[in-house]
Amino acid sequence: MSAVRREDQGGEAGRRWVLAAAVLGTMVTSVDAAVVPVALPRIGMELPAGALGTFGTFEGQAYVYHAYLLALNALLVLAGALGDYFGRRRVFGLGLAAFAVATLLSAFAPALEVLVICRALQWPRRP
Repeated sequence: MSAVRREDQGGEAGRRWVLAAAVLGTMVTSVDAAVVPVALPRIGMELPAGALGTFGTFEGQAYVYHAYLLALNALLVLAGALGDYFGRRRVFGLGLAAFAVATLLSAFAPALEVLVICRALQWPRRP
């Protein structure tokens, strides 16, 4: 007799919800990665660069885009391990909530340096 994982139970309806959640997570990640490069010129004009003396406008725009990708690539394996340990559904839900909070923080960032930090916090936490 094979052991059936609790997450695998639920039949066809459960599989549809899993597919919908996977599509939602992928869509959020893709839209976020595609929209930011379009908005970078406006971000550079609107947000003060070097408010903390860290970098200029051009460098700040590069960091805004790459902070997200760097955090995503560096921590994706960790997110998978956390999903295996704590349960994929729980980690996925917490990841989406954390992504939403980091997105709100990004929307109200007063300077490029703060935006870079918020973008790094946005890495998708999905296994």
